[in-house]
Amino acid sequence: MYKLIIVEDESQMNQQLTKILDWESIGFEIVATFENGADAIEYINKFPVNAVLTDIRIPTISGIELAKICHTSHPDIKFVFISAFRNFEYARSAIKYNVVDYITKPITYNEFYSGMIELYKEVDKIHQISSMRSRNEFIEDEIAFMRQEYLSSYILGVIDLDTLIKHLSNIGINVDRD
Repeated sequence: MYKLIIVEDESQMNQQLTKILDWESIGFEIVATFENGADAIEYINKFPVNAVLTDIRIPTISGIELAKICHTSHPDIKFVFISAFRNFEYARSAIKYNVVDYITKPITYNEFYSGMIELYKEVDKIHQISSMRSRNEFIEDEIAFMRQEYLSSYILGVIDLDTLIKHLSNIGINVDRD
């Protein structure tokens, strides 16, 4: 389950956004809602967040500024903008900060649902890449540890050169004896 926050300054709209979908069925848990960008960034800096659904025009820090800040300090967080404004500059900013979708108000259910599915796919893609990176780092650490153990065993006379070469070969290190 990925963690989503909603940032919308209109209280009624904020409530509607939390209820419009069965969020869990598409893989999101709404962990917090905010009515301004400053509170949202404060939360993001303290707690893990995977995705943000935000209005563009919100108090203190705009949705665009929020995306810009996160683009730099939390680049794995994905965004969807919602706005009553069909403004090309807003859309261009969305592209610049890797925003997944730009949904205009009034929001239709199908458009909103499709946007949230795309958001899920993008967040999941980031998560999969991160998991692969973590596994690769673990494997590299294990190989480095094994290499060190084998070399130490050889230096201490516990294993001979042929055994060392065989062990190193098993972990993908080929040694040329010439």
